[in-house]
Amino acid sequence: MRISKGISGWIVLGMLILFGCASAPPWGGMSEEEIGAWKADNFTSEQASQWKKQGFTPSTAVEWSSRGFDLEATEAWKKASFTAAEAERWKKGGFEISKAVEMRGKGLMPIAPEPKKPAEPADASSTKASAPSASGESSP
Repeated sequence: MRISKGISGWIVLGMLILFGCASAPPWGGMSEEEIGAWKADNFTSEQASQWKKQGFTPSTAVEWSSRGFDLEATEAWKKASFTAAEAERWKKGGFEISKAVEMRGKGLMPIAPEPKKPAEPADASSTKASAPSASGESSP
């Protein structure tokens, strides 16, 4: 069986495209050291590429992401000249970026919410139900 040159050319081209796409490196030309740093901070190759594309290093990206900020929110807070720690305080204080900018412009800072205290164990003697006596009254 003989395959024409035109068809065989298309087959070869198709195989090159198929295998070329399948073998594209997922970490986009990053060094082993850099890949290791992103992986150590639990970033996928896609996330690392996105953060890196916006100018973040693994350490600066984790500084924001560990505080609950995704890339989009991080860029917005950074654009408004907040550090990750400052943005976290304002966010925990219940402020949106625009309000945080306004309040900071007036020289104000958010008040840190009171840390929740662990519930104290109830005194066993004060929570015991008293058993009714024979007369129907509860004992002290």
